[in-house]
Amino acid sequence: GAITSDEVMMTNDLWCPAIARLPATLNTRTHVPPGWIVVGQGVQTNLSKQSEKWVYDWELEMPVSYYSLSAGPFKHVSRVIEGMTYNVWTRHLKEDEMEDQCEFFAPVLQFFNTLAPTPFKSYGAVVTPLYGGGALEAYSYATYGTGWLPDEDAHEPSHTWWGGMIPNTYLNSFWNESFAFYSEGLYAREGRIGRVEDKRLAFVSGANANGSYRALPVEQAGAESGGIASALGYGKGGMVLQQLEFEMGTERMMDCLRRFLREHPRGEAADWKDFEAVCGTEWKWFFDQWIRKTGWPDVSLGEVTGGKGKVQLTLQQKGDAYRFKTEVYVETTEGSYVSTVEIRPDESGLAKIDVDAPGEPVLVSLDPYDRVLMSGRPALPERWSANTRRAKEYVSANRASWAPEAESLASAPQNLDRCVLVGLPGDDPRLDSLFKKAGIGYADGMLTYRGLRIDPEKGAIVSMVEFEPGKWCGVRAGWSKYSPKVGIAQTAVVDHLGRFLSGTVMPRKAGPLVWRRS
Repeated sequence: GAITSDEVMMTNDLWCPAIARLPATLNTRTHVPPGWIVVGQGVQTNLSKQSEKWVYDWELEMPVSYYSLSAGPFKHVSRVIEGMTYNVWTRHLKEDEMEDQCEFFAPVLQFFNTLAPTPFKSYGAVVTPLYGGGALEAYSYATYGTGWLPDEDAHEPSHTWWGGMIPNTYLNSFWNESFAFYSEGLYAREGRIGRVEDKRLAFVSGANANGSYRALPVEQAGAESGGIASALGYGKGGMVLQQLEFEMGTERMMDCLRRFLREHPRGEAADWKDFEAVCGTEWKWFFDQWIRKTGWPDVSLGEVTGGKGKVQLTLQQKGDAYRFKTEVYVETTEGSYVSTVEIRPDESGLAKIDVDAPGEPVLVSLDPYDRVLMSGRPALPERWSANTRRAKEYVSANRASWAPEAESLASAPQNLDRCVLVGLPGDDPRLDSLFKKAGIGYADGMLTYRGLRIDPEKGAIVSMVEFEPGKWCGVRAGWSKYSPKVGIAQTAVVDHLGRFLSGTVMPRKAGPLVWRRS
């Protein structure tokens, strides 16, 4: 960990004697100077004074592999929301930011409680520069480096379930990190804030492969594998869980997660095979293909033909032939259509797929939301989050509060390509046209999008707009305290904390798996 004169963090290290141990419970007793607070794992069982020191006792009855403990003269904010207590301990956040983090945590914990009730009556965060970057789960709280929170983080809280209620030895795989990575997207799609039907596309996690996925199977990449274990645990494993959800359906996936938590012996370490057993023998092919094998599908889109209300696609796979479900987006002379299909190639990797789509095909896109694990897909210009981080931003007069941290251009840009305009119609004549192209309305002091009305002082709408063929400009109208969190959406409505409420996603129309009529 790290120990300084004014703070102690015994986290991210093995700080007790340990030889070949499995996950274990923990009791701590810590003596600290007056004015210090001790944050330990589990439940605080005692606070007393001995001589000039304060003594904190914490007890964790949940067996875990890594221990956490912090002590220092922390500021502390605590809030009770729907019967659960949320805490933030830090010397580095403002009090309103600490309050906001409690608000961020509440719907996250409420969502995971629908899988299985947490054994703790509280959850919180220690925020400290001693941790450096990233964060580490501690099941009743998490330790975060500075520069991350406040944020709608679901990864670390989900570890109370994946690694906490069901421990991991880390010796065979980083399965719990795969489940936590997957849970980020699962919460973003299925949590109670925002329109679920919109979120299920906006928060598809782009399943982009990298070379390390050829090194080992997911279920064989334990701690001794080094960086490969992290790449597979935090990457491929989570991506294929998202694919499993798509294959079996969200309701059944949620039921499998609940059964895993309910039926696995509490406190006993688990691995991929234990979750596979819960899913059932009919899914053995899936785990054989994605968890027990290296690599990913290498798919090419060949001939496309149309007629009699159908479009036929010819697909060819190189190397191992993968079976998977995916979407197909089709534009024809009659309209546009999205269909779900199952790819079952023959032994040579060839598959022919029929899609219902009246009219002559004009454009076909396989896996239009980047759901299936593949490689070679180029970045897309119309996705807000991917294209505004480095964009030049111009904030209209009197709208500075909407983008307080922006380095605004001194004057309105003449060339809008790769720029972001912050304001309302009337602030800049071009915003009228951009709003119309994006489908954003503004009247009587309220913003509207797809039937949703929002006060621009209590939320925002963001959009990437193609104002000329191949040229894109970002538009932001309204205020959110933190950066909008909108996944792969092109246009999105967010609340005062930047949380997604509604939005739209444009299907992929460029890349190796896109066909256009010549």
